[in-house]
Amino acid sequence: MLALLFAWLLPTGLDLIRLWPKPPKHMADALAAFKRLLGKLDLQTVMGFGGYYMAGYYFSQAHMSKRNLYFVQALGLLGAGATIGLSGWLTAKAGHLRLTLYSYNSFFVLLESSAVFLSLKPRLWSEEVLGELAGSVMGIYLLHPLLIYYWGKTPVWQLAASNSAWLPGLVILIFASSIAIVWLLRRSRFLARWLL
Repeated sequence: MLALLFAWLLPTGLDLIRLWPKPPKHMADALAAFKRLLGKLDLQTVMGFGGYYMAGYYFSQAHMSKRNLYFVQALGLLGAGATIGLSGWLTAKAGHLRLTLYSYNSFFVLLESSAVFLSLKPRLWSEEVLGELAGSVMGIYLLHPLLIYYWGKTPVWQLAASNSAWLPGLVILIFASSIAIVWLLRRSRFLARWLL
């Protein structure tokens, strides 16, 4: 609950207030007061990725009915829609790309990642597919910043920068590139042993 409040809900709310075009003075004052308060609290344990680890453990132990799974998946789609829609609106208002809501500490990203995590439970996928994904996760995590850097030099990135509606496609492109490279590296016994 602390991670939910301090790692996702408050940062997302504060980011939305900060990014809002021409916020009213009372909203700007509230934002400044919240930032001062958060600066005085020592919340390192529940900030960052810690909440994801705890949520992952909780979800891995939970026995969820199909109805509840569908509800979480609907929340994930809602989170994706909010991320894309609000980012597009904020980008249009600002006149330049706004990626804040794509951050890992965005509440909308939490909804999306929770839906994906629960949708990848063994009863829904074969063990072979899950084993391949599980073995690739660390490689994808380590490789994706490099691919973001290199895709950032191409016209594809410029297209996404000028029109945020292309951002989801860019995210899929980076993920697909990462998983393809990791898949190829894992086929090599030498590279798989020493790099992955």
